[in-house]
Amino acid sequence: MTTDCVNPSAAEDDYSKTVALIKSLRDPDPFLRSVAECALFHTYSEAAAPAFIEALDDPDPRIRLIAAQGAFRFARDLESAGRICDAIAPLLKSEDREHRETARHLIWYLDTHLPAVRGALLEALADTDAQTRRVVMFPLIEAGPNAAFAIPALLRELEDPDRPPNRSVAAVCLGAIGANAASAVEPLTRRLGDQDTRVREAAEEALRRIRAAGRGTPDL
Repeated sequence: MTTDCVNPSAAEDDYSKTVALIKSLRDPDPFLRSVAECALFHTYSEAAAPAFIEALDDPDPRIRLIAAQGAFRFARDLESAGRICDAIAPLLKSEDREHRETARHLIWYLDTHLPAVRGALLEALADTDAQTRRVVMFPLIEAGPNAAFAIPALLRELEDPDRPPNRSVAAVCLGAIGANAASAVEPLTRRLGDQDTRVREAAEEALRRIRAAGRGTPDL
């Protein structure tokens, strides 16, 4: 049993320390900012969770990202996951490359069962930036059948005439969804004639997985 479980003052202390570290992210001294960021990265106390959640509303996008990195460790409920998504979804379109990449990776770690996470993924899949759309498809592969909510968006990516990488990743996603992606059989079949080898191979494998899942055959 941890000290936090038996000592309320220790929990309050962890919260206060986390708040102070987050404030230090605004310090003009770059060394102090770096030390604070490192300390926050290694903060795992449950008592610190409210401090991270509160910082998700910070006007500084860098602080929001650091807060999101801390908060997602404790995102076990709809409210906290929703607030994390609200904080980082706009950063998927940030002009700052580091912000975009960090936001994309954080999305990967959130539970696709949660409505707020699904909403953030669907919004990113509608983005005008092709790389953003491609990156957010990867957590859908991991989600497997639970990613069925994204089928319409994946079918749009499958038909993108200018971006073979997006077409191939979309095909992989649809194959991972399995039997629920039966509506993708026809467009995937068309992709067997795609000019890009990766797209053809991904479409062939996706069709195999969808048909195997429909028959109840183990996906070997």
